[in-house]
Amino acid sequence: MHSGKQQPGRGKFGLAGLESLPTLDVRQLTDKQLQAADAVFADLKSYRMLPYNECHRDAWRHVLDARLLADVLGITEPAIHEAMQTLREMLSAEPSIRGTKKSTCNLADEREKHHLPGTDEDDSRALADEQQQLAARGIPLPVIKAAPVQAEKAKTAEPSLPPNVVPFTPTRTHL
Repeated sequence: MHSGKQQPGRGKFGLAGLESLPTLDVRQLTDKQLQAADAVFADLKSYRMLPYNECHRDAWRHVLDARLLADVLGITEPAIHEAMQTLREMLSAEPSIRGTKKSTCNLADEREKHHLPGTDEDDSRALADEQQQLAARGIPLPVIKAAPVQAEKAKTAEPSLPPNVVPFTPTRTHL
């Protein structure tokens, strides 16, 4: 354990503990790995993700994590990718990340509210393509629980995506 204080939203972490905290040292990445990372971010930069406190239900964040693990670090073992979803769920439950937020973000509503370009259908197709490419490489897709508003919409919507694709409607902004 790296934090010694157990209070909601608080953790005491000393500088000495930093030496044993496992992290990725990006300075050790090869030029090929850095180019792969650049390609991942270039491919995904225009897709909007949910706020970090909702990362457990963000299909685009799964794609980002999966591509960084596979394309940059060469990690393709299903157990590692499944563990990432567990990590996202744990992070989302952390009081220091979740805070007091009770509502969930609806990116489709935000697209309308802020008159953002693109369509939900285009975003869904792009997400389905990314997910199918990951599935073809043997990288598991997490079961993402929809937010209450999205769950209601999903009940009435016609399913149009393949069965291995999570029912999630992201939005896209063009840079």
